[in-house]
Amino acid sequence: MYVKLHNNDISPDIVKLRWRDFVGPAGVAHVGRFNSSLASTKRLHMHRHDFAEVFWVEHGRGIHLINGRQVRLARHQMVIIRPHDCHCFACDSDQPLVVVNVAFREERLTSLLQQYESSMPDWWEVNELPLMVDIQPEQSGLLSQLADTVTRQLDEPLALSALLMCVLNFASHHQRDRVLPRWLSQAMRQLDDDNDELADQNVEQFAELCGRSREHVNRVMKSTLGVTTTQWLTMRKLEHAAQLLRLTDEAIIDVAMDSGFENLGYFYRCFQRQFHQTPRQYRAWTRATVQVGS
Repeated sequence: MYVKLHNNDISPDIVKLRWRDFVGPAGVAHVGRFNSSLASTKRLHMHRHDFAEVFWVEHGRGIHLINGRQVRLARHQMVIIRPHDCHCFACDSDQPLVVVNVAFREERLTSLLQQYESSMPDWWEVNELPLMVDIQPEQSGLLSQLADTVTRQLDEPLALSALLMCVLNFASHHQRDRVLPRWLSQAMRQLDDDNDELADQNVEQFAELCGRSREHVNRVMKSTLGVTTTQWLTMRKLEHAAQLLRLTDEAIIDVAMDSGFENLGYFYRCFQRQFHQTPRQYRAWTRATVQVGS
């Protein structure tokens, strides 16, 4: 069911938004918040841009007019917009539609993926519509908190990278459950639910959990997710380590051990490659973010 939009509701002109008009020479991102109740005009302006963006719905419901289609928007939905997409928002209820938007150069995303020997996912290039993901309320809250940090550090690449890593993580979990064979997604969910089992996993044990050969699991992982089994297990263990650093006061050596890293030097190298900070810097940064945002 769609809102009936009349021709005079939509401007016939498509606006081209340019990066240089939003961000200064040293800036790496632009953060905005769209509130339909504060919009200066009720006429809708379709627009394209020469940059990418991610947005999520903080409040209300609405319509996303995107590439000639109307798609429902609801609270706690995240959408990743590509430079070639043409879109705008419309409110479809008495409640205002509140959307948080973070704009960034496409090269920032490709550079981040290249660090993990990954390429742009298929949905970026192939799909008619941009990727839309239902996220949990706490995930939406985390994105908003990270966006606030980006706002305070607009010339700091690390703040944007932390947010984009979070976005890619949510997107990959969404795509995982859609495109992976049932046996593989079930094994992954089992590790999601049991951090102790995750810490003890190696490639052979994960293959046994999947009920398939090591070679077959690796081929499927590579063809569907673009990473090897080893790379995926390492990323998941690092995500768990990051959670422990955020939420506990465990010594860093204990965090490493509890996440499945027996060699502290190797843990430091892997962690810094994924999060662009040492574990100690990451813990201090996330706690400073919480204190400022609380």
